[in-house]
Amino acid sequence: MSTFGKRETIGGHAQALLDAIRARFGQGVEDKEALITEIDQQLGDSVEKVLLIKAILDGDQPDDGKGQGRCCFLTPMSGRPLGWHVRCGATLHWQISSKTALIDDILPAMRTDVVLEHGGAGRRIVIDTKFTSIVTTGWYREQSLRSGYIYQMYAYLRSQVGCGDPLADSASGLLLHPPLER
Repeated sequence: MSTFGKRETIGGHAQALLDAIRARFGQGVEDKEALITEIDQQLGDSVEKVLLIKAILDGDQPDDGKGQGRCCFLTPMSGRPLGWHVRCGATLHWQISSKTALIDDILPAMRTDVVLEHGGAGRRIVIDTKFTSIVTTGWYREQSLRSGYIYQMYAYLRSQVGCGDPLADSASGLLLHPPLER
């Protein structure tokens, strides 16, 4: 299974459960809350689970046609919409002023997991999720952040600066990793 062009993040059994629930949701005859409760009881935390729950909650909203999620509103406990737009699996483009003929064939794709945007507040938050440990054994210390994850987020943020998008110029990044026992 591939999610946002990345290798599997959940096992085959969990994926089969998600596919079955997704199919039942697609038929449109079951109660949304019951499906969400079933997902929550049967599956652990994963990006796929969160996206399926989001799809169920947003099920009556039209897709934006770009394959980048639906517009939804995060709501605080008071019930007042905050106006955040959520994009999943968005592709960022490398900013290259002059390129060779084959560079596009070898540059890695930059696909984000989740991007939160609030135009009114002038905020963009790029979220990268992984279901692995964020730390590894360091050269000179017992634990160190995995440098590849830091470089990936740096590329997501800095490659978009100066392109005429004010949200990109001040974007923040968040590495979202579940706590893992050793």
